[in-house]
Amino acid sequence: MLDLPLDEPKNDTSRAKGIVSSSVPSTLSTATIHIQDQDNHAVALHAGLVGIAQDDDGALCPIAGWHLAPATAAMDDVADRMINEHNVTTTDALGEDLTGPHELIVLDRRVASAVLFDGAWRLRPEHDRLWADLEDGPTIRIVFDLADGRHVGYTGWDEESVRWVACRVDDQHVVDDLADIPVFGSSLAVLLEAAMDFGGDVSSLRTEALADLEFEPQAALVFPADPE
Repeated sequence: MLDLPLDEPKNDTSRAKGIVSSSVPSTLSTATIHIQDQDNHAVALHAGLVGIAQDDDGALCPIAGWHLAPATAAMDDVADRMINEHNVTTTDALGEDLTGPHELIVLDRRVASAVLFDGAWRLRPEHDRLWADLEDGPTIRIVFDLADGRHVGYTGWDEESVRWVACRVDDQHVVDDLADIPVFGSSLAVLLEAAMDFGGDVSSLRTEALADLEFEPQAALVFPADPE
């Protein structure tokens, strides 16, 4: 089919026509590449037809090209995917006094609770998220329950220091050692996007252990209540 001119053959009804101009998307193709370094981040490879050149005879020729740019997982897009692909209870919590990292507040404005990957991940309702203490370590707010008995939550003192981790909790106390608590980076959107890409397995996102981070054991979280 690719060897046929556009819209050809015109009079041969025995076979399909070649590619017609209306079937070619008027956009670039994008591939997202996740990079594991000091923190998880992603780049986007954009490629496709980027322009048209005209030769000396007046003929038009397409110009193919590509460029690399930073890629970010938008929390609203991640929430859309959760709603479309998983068992989610939606909400409209615009008027509620939500707290936590900005990405979590964006999610809470759309999703009240969720069951992902046949119960392997469960998003707790905002009112049911406990604070778990860690001896000689930071406080962790539990947001997700995992089927293996661990919980996913965040620690940090502002938007710059927030980190998402997985740990075990008993009676609001973290029972894992600092060295056994994996850190999955600073972005909830990246974490959830990877979880949905790999059926809940986010082990590839691990950047370090909680023991590798510098923190003030008793520091309080100071996230704004409702960031715009």
